Amino acid sequence: LSYSEGLIFSVLVFLVPLLNFWIGVWVLFYYFLVELSFAVWAAIKERRPKIVLVPFFYLILMFINAYIYLEQFIIEIILKKKNLIWFKPERIDL
Repeated sequence: LSYSEGLIFSVLVFLVPLLNFWIGVWVLFYYFLVELSFAVWAAIKERRPKIVLVPFFYLILMFINAYIYLEQFIIEIILKKKNLIWFKPERIDL
């Protein structure tokens, strides 16, 4: 169920603006308004006005996450190439 939800959402993120540009723009606009309303509420509640800037970056991040999900879905599920290596970044002292 998780795979299907992620796959449907990721495909629709890229497909809706291609099929009908204006519907895609309106969907993203209303999605942005919902995000912005939650951000304003959180900024008021937490007394941190910079939280209002988060929805602008989240829209970009949504497309990046959808692309990464589709890419890894194809590699892991369809092509059955398993990446079982754990990457551990080196820590540096500042």
